[in-house]
Amino acid sequence: MDYSILGGEETVYDLLSFNRRRRGLYCNRVGEQYPYAFAQAFQTVGDSFHVIPGGTTDVVVHYGQAMELIDQLSGEGDFASKIKILRSLQEYTVSLFDYEFKALDKSKSIGEANGDFGILVLNEENYSQDFGFLLKAEMPLLMK
Repeated sequence: MDYSILGGEETVYDLLSFNRRRRGLYCNRVGEQYPYAFAQAFQTVGDSFHVIPGGTTDVVVHYGQAMELIDQLSGEGDFASKIKILRSLQEYTVSLFDYEFKALDKSKSIGEANGDFGILVLNEENYSQDFGFLLKAEMPLLMK
């Protein structure tokens, strides 16, 4: 489970443990041993390694109070209240992988609900409370 990052030069394990290469770079640059006990590169690993790959797009689904919240977002209000609404909208959001988003976008199943905040909404026919989002706007057959 030792993943290479940064073009294969370093591994997640080494950066989060002894960090041998970075300690060596310090020694070459300064001319003395790295003086501290800990040298973990948490930020470097956090920026470079993701357990779940990126490339997803968030869309709001027709569920619960999602559409009411979008209407509130388009109305009057200060920035703080809009941030609160955006946080509440996260409860009604699904993340679509790139291929899912492209298929739904091609079938015109995704629309823009709010241009100011870049909020996308999935058509009502493409969401089931029982099954989640559907690539095709039809209910899947239930297995008996």
